[in-house]
Amino acid sequence: MSLLDRALILLLGAVFLALGSPAVAAPPSGKRPIVILISLDGVSARLVKQAKTPALDAMAAAGARVERVLPPFPSNTFPSHATIATGVYPDKHGIINNKFFDRKRGNFDRERPASWLRVEPLWVTAEKQGVRAGIIMWVTSEGDWRGTLPSHHMKFRNHTADDQKVERILAWLSLPEEERPGLIMAWFRGTDTEGHRFGPASEEAVLQLERQDELLGRLGEGIARAGLSKQVTLVVVSDHGVVPLDQLVNLDRRLRSVGLGARVSTTGGVSNIYLEAPWERERARKALSEIPEISVYEREDLPREWRASAEGRLGDLIAVAQPGAAFSEDPRFVVGRAGDERRGGHGYPPGVPGTDGILFAAGPGIMKGARLAAAQGVDVNPTICAILGVRPAPRLDGHPLGALLEPGWAVVPGDAS
Repeated sequence: MSLLDRALILLLGAVFLALGSPAVAAPPSGKRPIVILISLDGVSARLVKQAKTPALDAMAAAGARVERVLPPFPSNTFPSHATIATGVYPDKHGIINNKFFDRKRGNFDRERPASWLRVEPLWVTAEKQGVRAGIIMWVTSEGDWRGTLPSHHMKFRNHTADDQKVERILAWLSLPEEERPGLIMAWFRGTDTEGHRFGPASEEAVLQLERQDELLGRLGEGIARAGLSKQVTLVVVSDHGVVPLDQLVNLDRRLRSVGLGARVSTTGGVSNIYLEAPWERERARKALSEIPEISVYEREDLPREWRASAEGRLGDLIAVAQPGAAFSEDPRFVVGRAGDERRGGHGYPPGVPGTDGILFAAGPGIMKGARLAAAQGVDVNPTICAILGVRPAPRLDGHPLGALLEPGWAVVPGDAS
């Protein structure tokens, strides 16, 4: 590490230390806490070790870090962001992949409306208890959820750059206290695109993470300039990592080659197959099981520990690719080489090395120097509830990460059964 890098980490460390723990383990008197949750899409714990990330390093020094955050099944953007937002697994929140078919509602293809969620998201929990929320492009956050909207919202636009999101966050923080959000959740592009196109350990992915880290540093400096250092807790997570990709598999072509029709909803390492003739499940399963790069499950036989059996949304069959393979709609083959255009993938079962994400946190309520080897994505929601002092939604699957919190920090009791 160069002297310049060390100096930058020390400078940012001072900024994030200003976001550090108050003298007592409770929000400063008269100042309600503010939590900013940033998601960096596709950033793995491995990639952080490769890149120069002075802002994340400074957050870890001033606050806490979880080495590995385990995403749900499948480790794809939509189910993982829904899990972080709701504190429950896909079998409860219902977002079982980036694409799927709901037998009552119809096709889900990276849909944005919050109404697709079957349980209450964090911004609704906050709003119901008097904490204004500001949401920036978070997955499944558009529109109301059973009548409740966030106070502030920035809708998804493909052309919106992440530096514009930093500007929007700082603009919200400059609002009068009665209008200012106490919870801000923002999706950043992270390194997902670079991981897919060039590979998870590529120079392009490393450089993109370093650019994202610069934005985090700018955000920390802006919080300090706004005089909110003793009020804001910054939490940075990722939804999943990316692993190297070698092969692509087209299930639709295989089924049609044996005279079977189906709706194949696929993203990454998981496909849901909705058969035109459900009584032909055994024939379809036999045809697909001849592809060595995948495992095929009937809906009733999907491993219970994966927590993905959302009623009315799972396919008749579920195909899961082995790590290094992913599903494709390329009509040229059943199984083919991934090629130069696609070198990274995700969407695999829990525990596949490289698919885990990250968590860094600094600010009031966070213990300086706290470290955890691993946590679950479902634990983010109740941890933020604890910092905000709001009661979690009932029947969460996650639990507050007490090892990261200041001793005695007020954890609002809730039904987490």
